[in-house]
Amino acid sequence: MIGVDANADGLALVSRKAPPNALFGRLSLDDAPGILEGVAASVTVLMPWGSLLTAVATGDVSKLRALGGELRIVYGTGDADRLTLPDPMAVWGARARPMTLDEVRALPTTWAKKLAFSGHARSFFEVVLHPT
Repeated sequence: MIGVDANADGLALVSRKAPPNALFGRLSLDDAPGILEGVAASVTVLMPWGSLLTAVATGDVSKLRALGGELRIVYGTGDADRLTLPDPMAVWGARARPMTLDEVRALPTTWAKKLAFSGHARSFFEVVLHPT
């Protein structure tokens, strides 16, 4: 398992709970895929923000696809967000599966739980892209 985040501080807690063979490091979308090109069997992006959120919300995932394997993205949009994002169905079509709040609350991230329990109106979506 390899875990990356643009903010290395966000990896501190998860890296302490990870199996001993896990590897964690800082990798921003601007630097991806770098030396990780083609190494992944699967890539999961949970609740991105900033430039990563903009990339997945607009369908610009070529750098993520270059990491290799299946790509799974889970993200949310809503009135409380500072960005105006396009409709996921317009970007991803049938690949964008709406998610329930219970599904989002069950994700293994604190940020997903904060968004799901925030009380702000948000829609959450899962997109799965298989290798080409």
